[in-house]
Amino acid sequence: MDQSVVEKQIKEEIIKVTKRKIETKEINSNTDLWKDLEMDSIQIVQLMLELEKRFNIIFEDEDLEDDVIINYGKLSHIIINKVAMN
Repeated sequence: MDQSVVEKQIKEEIIKVTKRKIETKEINSNTDLWKDLEMDSIQIVQLMLELEKRFNIIFEDEDLEDDVIINYGKLSHIIINKVAMN
């Protein structure tokens, strides 16, 4: 799967979970899911579950560190790598 396709799908899942009226272009590698998108811990967990289903991946414990899962750039990097390994 092409990296740009994966990134677009990740952004779509983020928007779906946040239920905010934002566009995919508003989410970039520096976007903080907590601060910028005001996601709460339940939404973060829901997002992780949705991403696992959508990309047929499993997040390992080390993938779920706070500084990784709340930053779009770091999160997308992990997912892109996992998708490439499938």
